[in-house]
Amino acid sequence: MKVNDILLAQNLYCDMYWFLQVVKATEKTVTLRRIRSNKMAGTPCPNQFNEWDDKPIVKRIGKDGRISLGSWESARLWDGKPLRKHNGFEMNGNLY
Repeated sequence: MKVNDILLAQNLYCDMYWFLQVVKATEKTVTLRRIRSNKMAGTPCPNQFNEWDDKPIVKRIGKDGRISLGSWESARLWDGKPLRKHNGFEMNGNLY
């Protein structure tokens, strides 16, 4: 991962999705900040950080490329497709 990469994060327990942006990267860790999203389009708004969630978080990159954000939350590189176009995502639309 590198600086400015966009990650799609998800909470598996309550089926919510949001976007994160890499603001710093090393070989084994990334520093992330939550960014705004265009909820109608299902896409992120790069460099538009949430002012109420301004604390960057540092996380290790897993062997599979995923990042664990907690017991029910993880993030992976966003593939560039709008969220509502992903298989299995059509029904929920829970983008935060």
